[in-house]
Amino acid sequence: MFPKVETGMNVFLLVWNPKRWDHWGDHLGEVAKTAAGQPVPGSWSMSSRRSGVFPGDRLLLLRQGRESGILASGVAVGDGPECIYEDGHWDKSKPDETAFYTNLEWDTVLLPEDVLPRETLKQQVPEVTWERVQGSGQILESPVAEKLLALWHEHLSDIDDPESETWRSPTDDEGWFIEGKRTTKTVNRYERNRKARAECIARHGDSCVVCGFNFGKRYGEHGLGFIEVHHLKPVGGGGGKQRKVNPDRDLRPVCPNCHAMLHKTKDRSKPLSVAQLRRMLLEDLDEEDWEEEVEAQPPDKCPACGGNRFGTYLRGLIAAPDDELLRQMDQDEVRIMGCLVSDEDACWFCRDCDADILEEGWLVPDGEVVHQLNRLTELHYDGVIDYDEFRAARKRLLDPSALS
Repeated sequence: MFPKVETGMNVFLLVWNPKRWDHWGDHLGEVAKTAAGQPVPGSWSMSSRRSGVFPGDRLLLLRQGRESGILASGVAVGDGPECIYEDGHWDKSKPDETAFYTNLEWDTVLLPEDVLPRETLKQQVPEVTWERVQGSGQILESPVAEKLLALWHEHLSDIDDPESETWRSPTDDEGWFIEGKRTTKTVNRYERNRKARAECIARHGDSCVVCGFNFGKRYGEHGLGFIEVHHLKPVGGGGGKQRKVNPDRDLRPVCPNCHAMLHKTKDRSKPLSVAQLRRMLLEDLDEEDWEEEVEAQPPDKCPACGGNRFGTYLRGLIAAPDDELLRQMDQDEVRIMGCLVSDEDACWFCRDCDADILEEGWLVPDGEVVHQLNRLTELHYDGVIDYDEFRAARKRLLDPSALS
């Protein structure tokens, strides 16, 4: 699964100090891509090293400062015999100077909270003076390199191993991750997938979708990339069974305060929706205003095209849309429906084929089916049929599987 130290292959330490350079533009996206097994091309400064890096050499990135430790790994790439080249300095305050770089492909990029900690490195690989690694390009002697790579691979296995921590590997279904299997250690707990979490943050960002708070902007390096992930459908509600979780559809980044408020309901298995809490924040509403409302979930796949990317129709008057809602509207993640809605109005729309989908997961009807539904509703209101008969007849009209 992981590259091994081979004869003729060198291992180098790269260094990243976020205080000196915090412009890793798509860090969250690269976390998600490498978690899904996609190599990510890039380049990195080699400090004063001007030669000696060849295609296939292994590169390990040490993050300095807070949450110090090994954050990423990759392989040097290049067309020539060596991979180092000279270009403009990465420090924009030095416009007249140059620096030396190597092209590479990242095979693993982690969130800061998942690093292989420096304290562990000091204990397990004492041959390296970890406090004194000042710049990129330090080459490791073969026995030390083998020890460090083995420790790195063990760390990656540990955070992905359901028997050691809380993560599971992706299923074979593209875009889906397995979550929620109950295991027993000291207490029962529910597994949460590191890769699904990384994909959620890559797709939705690291700002709270309710209040917009961003820890990195507020606390600088100390808060960089920190955010909690909220399961729109509680992960503990599966009775200990595994279930499929789609990061785009099922997960949202939220700050700890908003996360606690989402779950502060009379029935903890039915959290408030993100839209509900956002409106509480804007309009100073109480939970009682939402007592009758239950968070619904879109189907596993679109009944029209089989896709799994859904947007949400928001119902009601949005008096003062915030920046996050405007962003979601701009990216077609949500659409405003209005106040006067019925059971035959869509709850979701497919972002792949634009089909409108009812709360039950069926396609919105048209033509003769609408006429039959209207007649069915009249019979129910007139007392000719009771509610159960009405629901059963409605399902026969709308659910294709009910006819089989």
